[in-house]
Amino acid sequence: LKVDNLVLPEKAELKNLAIKAKLQNGMLKMSPISVDMGEGKIIADVSVAVSTNSIKADIKAKDLKVQDIEKSLFDNASALKISQGGDLILDISLSSSGNTYRKLSENMDGNFVLILDKSTLSGANLNWLTNNIIGHLLSLLKIDTSKARNIDINCAVIRSDINKGKAYFPSGIAFNSDQIKMVGSGDINLVNDANLLEAYDLAV
Repeated sequence: LKVDNLVLPEKAELKNLAIKAKLQNGMLKMSPISVDMGEGKIIADVSVAVSTNSIKADIKAKDLKVQDIEKSLFDNASALKISQGGDLILDISLSSSGNTYRKLSENMDGNFVLILDKSTLSGANLNWLTNNIIGHLLSLLKIDTSKARNIDINCAVIRSDINKGKAYFPSGIAFNSDQIKMVGSGDINLVNDANLLEAYDLAV
């Protein structure tokens, strides 16, 4: 299956979507699934076993930038703007079994890694940082996002180990910039969608 341009809700677009699928003996294998985002690409391998209601997925990014995701999935009014850098590393491996969304969530295992390399976040688009925990921390540190021209990100990391429907973040959220350094540890129950930020112990 190949689709040159797939238009999604909210003006999102996926380009050059390609899926190679094979069904044999009750096993559906989709390998690879690929989609272009700007100069980068997201590649996935997915297998589904009908007899056991199980699924396994591996997802990686190649030469992907945050800007590419923004242009593909959001309109020009999107709040997050990376003016320099934006190189993104994405590595997701998940497996689960079940015949309902809840069962799939309860049985989910795997890991998730997202790394943003050295980048500059333009100060003209920092209003999204208000009215949330990040904005509160910036306020405590007396960083005025309305006056800041840029936030220079050295590295930002989200890393999680997932076991039986619970995602653990052992110092798994880290944000290092010239203006702020932050590390978070905690967990989230994927079954009941507990609020991630409320579960976190953030150290600045």
